[in-house]
Amino acid sequence: MAWEPTYLLSPVLLLLLASGAEKPRFSILQSSKFNFFTVTMSKLRMSDSGIYHCGIAANTRITYLRGIQLVVSKDDSSAPANGTFPTLRAHTFRTTQDPISIAARGSVSSVTIPVVCGLLSKTLVFTVLFIVTQKSFGRQAMKSHNSNS
Repeated sequence: MAWEPTYLLSPVLLLLLASGAEKPRFSILQSSKFNFFTVTMSKLRMSDSGIYHCGIAANTRITYLRGIQLVVSKDDSSAPANGTFPTLRAHTFRTTQDPISIAARGSVSSVTIPVVCGLLSKTLVFTVLFIVTQKSFGRQAMKSHNSNS
């Protein structure tokens, strides 16, 4: 299976994409305690260079958090690295905003919907109470008017 460096979404999705490889060149370490995961790629190739995207996939919605540009180039050092042959060096560059600011904007929108729904439901309840109260007072007024006549 040829693995294209497309989206690094959730560790589960990435593992599913890579499950066809005989010897995977990458691993995922997830820390539930600190709420992050680390993707480690080994045996880098120059063809691995490109933009990788990190995001969260929930249901059918993808929240894009960060783009990371990976540049793989030949190592210029002349010293061999512990018996490995031509070493490749990777450089990563951040290409988008800090995910904290994006997450903060996302949390504002996730708070807005429940607040609006709460206000609408309270308005509906008060409208129904107002109508019931008016009908109740209307009946009492008619009873007192009929008893006075």
